[in-house]
Amino acid sequence: MSELDEDSDGFLQPHEMEAYIRGLIPNLAQLRDMPTAFVQMFCRIAARKFFFFCDPHKRGKACIKKVLLSNCLQELMELHQESEEEVTDVEQAENWFSLTSAQRICGMSAVILAKLLFSPLDFVLVCCMLCI
Repeated sequence: MSELDEDSDGFLQPHEMEAYIRGLIPNLAQLRDMPTAFVQMFCRIAARKFFFFCDPHKRGKACIKKVLLSNCLQELMELHQESEEEVTDVEQAENWFSLTSAQRICGMSAVILAKLLFSPLDFVLVCCMLCI
């Protein structure tokens, strides 16, 4: 993980965390066969979860030591231990980093985006709130 720390300050920026996760995917039994088109989105979603818990002050960088000790990393590594065939749908849904869970999260985001796009007033309100 430290190899990805471009400025060697002991912290990872979001793109560095995404690169770390991308490098793990081939070694995680449950993610190994992920559709290529979904890899970038998965890495982005997974990195955001790490930053939510490991960067609570929203500084845009996560301490490597904190990441290594986090429950997030432990949960991600659980996908290495067992193949998808050995895991029930319930167990997959319980692991936030599972392909099933990530696809569900993307689906929810798409629904929210579609609702915003089809409701011009809401879209304008959200844009105004983002500008504040």
